Amino acid sequence: MLAVFFRNVFKRLFKTLAKDMSSHRLRSTLLRMAGYMIGSEVFIGEDSIIRDERSDWGMGRIGNRVAIAERVTLVVASNANFSRIRNLIGELHGPIVIDSPCPFL
Repeated sequence: MLAVFFRNVFKRLFKTLAKDMSSHRLRSTLLRMAGYMIGSEVFIGEDSIIRDERSDWGMGRIGNRVAIAERVTLVVASNANFSRIRNLIGELHGPIVIDSPCPFL
């Protein structure tokens, strides 16, 4: 139980630090340290956010040579909201997978 607490604290710390780093390489490294599966040569724009309030669904992965623009928000999981269309489509959840632009790279 204590290990889960510390893992969540470090994950939040690394995510917070990564968000405002000036180097995309440092952002990727900090997000890897937070536990995300991120390939090589990945550009993650400044002020990007990964929302994952529920860790049991998993983040998924970001493949090699992927570019994510500044201020992109990836919502992996969140608590249910009061959307008007929720009753029509139900709740959808699953990992986000952003594959490499070319599978053999």
